[in-house]
Amino acid sequence: MKKRIFLPCFCGIVLLLCSATSCGVQTHYIGKSYPSTDHPDLFLDWKDVPCDYETMGRIEASIVLFGSPEKAQAAIEREARAKGADAMVFTLLYDQSAPTTVTTTEATHRDASGERSHTDVTTTSAPARDRLTAIFIKYKH
Repeated sequence: MKKRIFLPCFCGIVLLLCSATSCGVQTHYIGKSYPSTDHPDLFLDWKDVPCDYETMGRIEASIVLFGSPEKAQAAIEREARAKGADAMVFTLLYDQSAPTTVTTTEATHRDASGERSHTDVTTTSAPARDRLTAIFIKYKH
């Protein structure tokens, strides 16, 4: 009986987590929107942009859970089409991890008989998420 309940609950939780995190990528865009485009150009360097342009906005994709840089790029490309960008210039892929921090707390206590006891508590911080950023541009015609 417990196995029958556990499997649907487990599958539901996994489905909820995937939908909540877009299966590995969360995007945040700030900027202008235009009618959608079909095939925005992709550039990795500003000097490759072939003509004058207007900067539309900036997007940041956080890689979470089951994400990858490739999934982040695909999410940014989808958003570029939806926002009407003619092109996107990828500006940064970085690991937002801070150096691992270890904090040790020590305490010395005396019990009822006067004996000392010593306690060490160590905490280690986990690294943060990777992010991919891009600038959306609109060509000036």
